[in-house]
Amino acid sequence: MDDNATGDPQKRAEAPRRDRLRRFRGIPMRFVLPNLVTLLALCLGLTSIRFATEGQFELAVVAIISAAILDGLDGRIARALEGT
Repeated sequence: MDDNATGDPQKRAEAPRRDRLRRFRGIPMRFVLPNLVTLLALCLGLTSIRFATEGQFELAVVAIISAAILDGLDGRIARALEGT
């Protein structure tokens, strides 16, 4: 008999929470780290657009160069960690 089919209301209430936690558990850091680097590069690229629209072109160039470096690193990090 399934735990959800029992008459205990506490077990029925805990079952969806337990299933939700099981779904999000176990993501290895080797998959997360390259995606975080990519996200940081994307944020720097968008920030460079904001700097450029405000007329701060030097900061925009620094942000673009930083984003390009991070973009190059994320693939290397993924291959090194075998997280592709």
